[in-house]
Amino acid sequence: MNNCHVIYPYIPPVVKVRNWKNKQDVTDYYFVSSKLQQNVLDELDNIKNKKKYNKDIVEPLISNDIIKDISNSSDPVIVKESIYTDDLITSAVSKICIFIKREKTSIFPYVWSENNPLRFTIENNKWKQYNVNPFLNNDTPSEEGKVTYTEDSMLTTDILNIVFLEDYEKTNKNKTMKKYYFPNVKDTLNLTTNKKIY
Repeated sequence: MNNCHVIYPYIPPVVKVRNWKNKQDVTDYYFVSSKLQQNVLDELDNIKNKKKYNKDIVEPLISNDIIKDISNSSDPVIVKESIYTDDLITSAVSKICIFIKREKTSIFPYVWSENNPLRFTIENNKWKQYNVNPFLNNDTPSEEGKVTYTEDSMLTTDILNIVFLEDYEKTNKNKTMKKYYFPNVKDTLNLTTNKKIY
């Protein structure tokens, strides 16, 4: 009889999603694993509300960095829904859009982690003041960047940033700059269909 190994998806206890609407307007969402017990969720609510919490319950499961991050966030939003960090980026982002109530968006949002976009690379970037965050640029590029989309890959991160085109265009009308963050207007989502899954 052959051995059968079942590989279960990895569910981190918390995935942080920072939604930028502009340079000053930022909302931090913390997607917490459905595997966590109710007592842990209660303590996370205490952390969110700047109350005392039971370290013996929380700290064995949640990293100190995330605990501090929730504590320091001005208005953290706890979403009791798992994000799988070995799911495809498109699937994970679609789920995030739905649970932060952005299901009406049609263009795939710009997402990045640390200093890199998650879905494409910019080749021969000649924009010296380029910033991976579209709201933190100090100048505008003189020419469009050449963007190469990567194959849909695993998320592999538990901290990511997200910007929606409709928010971006409220503060920036520069078409050349837009190409560095939203290079393809045909890169769309179909959240009406996906919503039925969740």
